[in-house]
Amino acid sequence: MSAQPEARTEPRHRALRVRCIGALARGAVASSGRRLHRLPGYGRSPYWLAGDTVVWIGTSIASMHPRAIVVAACGDDEGPVLAPDLPAAWQPAERRPGLPSKRAVDVLLAEAASLSRPRGFAACLLGKRAEPLLRDAIAAANRFAMACAADRVPAALREAEALLGVGPGLTPSGDDFVGGGIFTRMLIAPPDARARWQSLAGAFVELAHRRSHFLGAVLFSDLVHARSFEALHRMVCVLQAGDLARLHDCVAEVLRIGHSSGWDLLAGCVAAVRGHLEPCSWTFPQDETCPLP
Repeated sequence: MSAQPEARTEPRHRALRVRCIGALARGAVASSGRRLHRLPGYGRSPYWLAGDTVVWIGTSIASMHPRAIVVAACGDDEGPVLAPDLPAAWQPAERRPGLPSKRAVDVLLAEAASLSRPRGFAACLLGKRAEPLLRDAIAAANRFAMACAADRVPAALREAEALLGVGPGLTPSGDDFVGGGIFTRMLIAPPDARARWQSLAGAFVELAHRRSHFLGAVLFSDLVHARSFEALHRMVCVLQAGDLARLHDCVAEVLRIGHSSGWDLLAGCVAAVRGHLEPCSWTFPQDETCPLP
């Protein structure tokens, strides 16, 4: 009796139970058979592809995001499969436009200063010197802030070219600063101004793909379309409402995003409201002030 050929079996993947999932991630996961594939060039990072959509996966995250997938436990490093019982998608709530008060912005900066030493472009807002890699971009950052505060979108696009891709890290400081500014104007500007920002959203994203790297441009695109970290949405909402008692916790949550991304997102948010990076009078001694144009 001849021996039967040994049956070949496909490797088995333990399906990962999803605890929370962002709206972008859920749509991509549902249409890609719930299997994730490594993002080429990013090794063993938390970033994956669900179909053609970049997502990230982990057992905990600093703040919910439309691309985030929070699982009970991580599994297969080569191509995880998600369990079919996906929870409802998280997505940010719609916000009514409205400008924050100067008092609310000042309190936000004071709360940020009380938490840790500022990083990135936020150093200027708190009277500290910007890091060497950013100092040549301070003038452009101020012009970008002025354009944002006036909702002069073409001018903001021109200044963004000198900022995108500036600074180290997975998402450079310039990307986070510009993205934070546009994100804020998309939430607080009146409908006609918001329409102007939306009309040039594609141009900002195209510029980011030319000036920054792939993943930075993807996350920048989310900011430009006003879909980002839950903490950032909450901070802008609380800022608009002038709910000063809640600002400390909101700011602390934003500053936990990335190594310095939270600081640059906050800086972009504040600069887009105030129209400049000049520090408040109460912040730090003048001998450490940021060099301004």
